[in-house]
Amino acid sequence: MDFNKLRNNLQNRYFSTWEYFSNGFNALKVFSKKHPILLFFHFLFSFFLGVVVMFQGAEIIAVMDKIVKKYGSTKINSNEFVKSKEFNELTSEVMLFILCFIIVYLIIRFISAVIRKKMGLEVEERENEFSLVEIIVKFLTITFVNIVLQVFLIILGIIITVFTRSTLSFLILWIILQLNLLYFEQAYYLRKINIIEAFKYNFYISKGNRIRMLTALLTIFTVFVGINYFSSWLFEATIKNQVTLMTVNAVFGGIAGLLYTVFGTMVSNLVYLNLEYVDFNNR
Repeated sequence: MDFNKLRNNLQNRYFSTWEYFSNGFNALKVFSKKHPILLFFHFLFSFFLGVVVMFQGAEIIAVMDKIVKKYGSTKINSNEFVKSKEFNELTSEVMLFILCFIIVYLIIRFISAVIRKKMGLEVEERENEFSLVEIIVKFLTITFVNIVLQVFLIILGIIITVFTRSTLSFLILWIILQLNLLYFEQAYYLRKINIIEAFKYNFYISKGNRIRMLTALLTIFTVFVGINYFSSWLFEATIKNQVTLMTVNAVFGGIAGLLYTVFGTMVSNLVYLNLEYVDFNNR
């Protein structure tokens, strides 16, 4: 693929959604040939995440079934239940699930950040500027900010729910927040700017351009949700062994997660670069 020609086209005019998809797919083929190991690790940890959800989730359900069978028809003091073997087992399984999920999820997010940066540099033909240290620092920074933001949103959500007796207001607030962060990750990882500057530039470039990014991302999301739904139905209808079914779902989930991430990342990078280039030329 001629990346120089692609950049010239991105600089000269706004692309249609189809052009983002077609150019993103062609660029992705080049990227896949250059970085198969990176993509393999994304698949591997996406598969591990599926294993955690499927198998560890099944363990939690099994423990809960045991609790229901043992205590479902009898009255038990809450203090006695907390001290029971079943409660300790349930707590251990849940904590293990949460710990494994968080660790694997963060690894996937980090690999996704590396993929985003490498994709952007390849389109701009600046691969020699890649810095793993820069990505690590940025990833740790944004992870810390996300944790603080999530805690704040949880507290705010509880307060809103208590006073309004509805989660609708909180849901609307969350949607508004997401609509105002559509270009944040692209600005933050593709450019050598700090998190505050990325927030500011995200707000600037979002003006009048939210639909452009939203249309592309929602289209990709809808397609992959449809594929996942159909595949889950197909696997459940054809595979009777539960362990085999969970394994197949985990493998397919890893593949689907990889394709969704890399294609969505490439397309969102192209949307961002297109807007940035055109904006720069119009100044």
